[in-house]
Amino acid sequence: MKHSFIIKYIKILMLLLVIQVIPCYGKTIILKLAILEGEYYLYYHELLQKALADVGYQLVIERLTEYPQRRIAVLLDTGQISLHWFIRTAERDKRYVPIRVGITNNLIGRRVLVIPKGEQGTFNQVKNLNDLRKLNSVTGFGENWFDIKVWQANQLPYKVVEGNWQNMFLMIFSKKRGIDNLSLGVNQVLNYADHYPFIDVEKKLLLIYERDFWFYVTESYSEIQPVLEEALINAKETGLMDKLIRKHWAGDFEKLNYDQRIKIHLKTPN
Repeated sequence: MKHSFIIKYIKILMLLLVIQVIPCYGKTIILKLAILEGEYYLYYHELLQKALADVGYQLVIERLTEYPQRRIAVLLDTGQISLHWFIRTAERDKRYVPIRVGITNNLIGRRVLVIPKGEQGTFNQVKNLNDLRKLNSVTGFGENWFDIKVWQANQLPYKVVEGNWQNMFLMIFSKKRGIDNLSLGVNQVLNYADHYPFIDVEKKLLLIYERDFWFYVTESYSEIQPVLEEALINAKETGLMDKLIRKHWAGDFEKLNYDQRIKIHLKTPN
């Protein structure tokens, strides 16, 4: 009798230990997420929270400190964070567990330029891709940005900057560091412009390529892949994703005069 009780106790203890390490148990999912400078990351957190709730799951978010993107990629490699969002690439599909649903309706592929103050007149003459090439205005990119492939495919000049990519704002300001502009998504650009008032957001152009953010999870969280995909597909079909995009970025569309911008469609590489 005593031996049977000990065995039962050990089984219960083992079950409790297993529960502690499983990220998705029952109807509760626990995710460790990094935050980013500014507040635009809140869209992604809210999308996760509400999309999962709509398919019957409670999400508990453990918000970690602010990290640069290169550091976030390493933390996702090692499992120190559970999930993050990146522009979808074949390399990332292999490196992490992809959640195969676009999460911004391609907003990240709608690019606006950040330029030095007083340089708007240079860009006012641009009406098409060929005009943009003739400017020979060098766009700065961080390491491994998907945009590098896009600029290569469209014969546009660029320069890759090592280290913290946000140093490029100062490089643009100085006009002496070999970078003339920076390309950011319409869902990013005003957030950063508010933090760097010594630069301007270009007013006339919208560069378009076909790509979106995907969520990626670390390997130890692979079991939640089907749950997240179900939740995000449902969020698209019910209009939740559109509703949250409008909530977080409707003001940005208006301030950027989105509809009146000259649309320059770029070739999107595989």
